[in-house]
Amino acid sequence: MPFNIDPVSGANQRRTLGMVTARWEWRTFSTLPFPTIVSTGSLEASMVRALHERDSSPSRELYFVSERAPHNVKIRESRLQVKRLISVNRTGLQQWRPILDTTFPIGGVRLRAFYTALGIVRTSLPGRYYDQLDLIESALLCDPTLRTVDLIKHRRPIQLRDCTGEHVTLTIAGRQWYSLAFEHDDPTRLRIILQRLGLTSLPNTSYPAFLTRATGSQCTTSSTLGTSAEAIPFHNNTEVP
Repeated sequence: MPFNIDPVSGANQRRTLGMVTARWEWRTFSTLPFPTIVSTGSLEASMVRALHERDSSPSRELYFVSERAPHNVKIRESRLQVKRLISVNRTGLQQWRPILDTTFPIGGVRLRAFYTALGIVRTSLPGRYYDQLDLIESALLCDPTLRTVDLIKHRRPIQLRDCTGEHVTLTIAGRQWYSLAFEHDDPTRLRIILQRLGLTSLPNTSYPAFLTRATGSQCTTSSTLGTSAEAIPFHNNTEVP
């Protein structure tokens, strides 16, 4: 279904929030640790270590899961962070641009950027600033279908020459998941790296799409999701609002 998003003036948003370079990303999720489903024989030592390391500092994060928009909206370490899905190319790689990373309280154009990323249309904004709890309550009141997902991440960085990545262990409602991700400015270069690592057969799935399925009432068992969560389909080469 089309995403119902209240348009924000691109010029105003660029002036107020600043422009950050969009990057192409690939991410997949699994119910099993990646060393058990990815052959490590041809991988570089740094990636093998990242796949096997257990110790890392945990972060508690709260994601907003919207049926109206595909963008990534979360609260991490008391900061509101928003990334917009810009486009999806023919190979399924997704281009994301961070547009917001701010402390509380928030209001004004930053508040509008938050609502817009969730597909919430507000013709006018209250002339006040919201702390974290007020913002969550306000969003849930504006959209009864909106859900929040609380999770804990253990992230291990991966560096493959000019490509960055991470291996993540997630805990959601007491259940453990795993995520492997890579990003690059150049989608062709990223695709070559994925091919070299033998990862192109695994689905590319964003956090919002994964959380929609992993926490849905009909998508909570490994028998439903299989080895890895299915990707939410997007139209190829489509500009996302």
